[in-house]
Amino acid sequence: MSAPPGISVIIPVFNDAGGLARCLDALARQTDAAPFEVIVVDNGSDPPLDPATLPALPSLRLIWETAPGSYAARNAGIATARGAILAFTDADCRPRPDWLAAGHAAIAALRGTEALGAIGGRIQIFPARSEAPRPAELYEAALMLDQADYVARGFAATANMWTTTATMRAVGPFDATLQSGGDAEWGRRVVATGAPLRYDAATVIDHPARDSIGALYRKLRRVRSTAAARDPVESVGRRGLGAKLGHFRARTEGWPLGHRLRAFAVAALMEALRPIADLDLRLRRSRRL
Repeated sequence: MSAPPGISVIIPVFNDAGGLARCLDALARQTDAAPFEVIVVDNGSDPPLDPATLPALPSLRLIWETAPGSYAARNAGIATARGAILAFTDADCRPRPDWLAAGHAAIAALRGTEALGAIGGRIQIFPARSEAPRPAELYEAALMLDQADYVARGFAATANMWTTTATMRAVGPFDATLQSGGDAEWGRRVVATGAPLRYDAATVIDHPARDSIGALYRKLRRVRSTAAARDPVESVGRRGLGAKLGHFRARTEGWPLGHRLRAFAVAALMEALRPIADLDLRLRRSRRL
């Protein structure tokens, strides 16, 4: 029998076979990585993923989770993982070639590979066309998925989060009832144990930006539909105006003026859309009663 892998990479996927193929291709190109397995969790894709169409990758397993939601899918992956270290990313993400090596080193630096704790790696947002980014893409790059900021506030986004099976046993899996904010809820449980939560800038994945106001609004409505969205730790959008402006200035320092203005215009629009999203959700709930 072969030795168990040191790292289990868990990837939930829903109707994104193309993104998953690019993610798996990036994992196939990892350098200096410890032995690892990849667990892809199909969360109800239509049509379901066909194992024969997935890129050839050693120790790749495809499983299915019918309960809706990425946190339910991640829990299914956790339940079947064999590695002592758990690495989470998303189907649309592209790990850098040294992602596994850097994340493994960052986790080991906590207190050894059986340590309690978690690591949040850097999430680099990129537009579809770097030479002509759309306003929505600039907004995402300016204000979204700032992992260093998230870790400072007590959680790490699961697009690039590392932990151990020991940590999962100690604090429990993700809350599968949540459609958004499950990483924040889980992170608070880790921090409550006194275990370390660290940011590691060397552990990098590339994440495509949402490219339209419609996509941004759908995310806003999804986030605000959960209890976690009403917690200040979950979203930059819950901060005061001064904090938001400071965050915007820091993230866009050095950008061309035109890029900054377009990103700021979308940020102002998204602020205006927050009460509209809340009204939209209340109307939807009232129709179901």
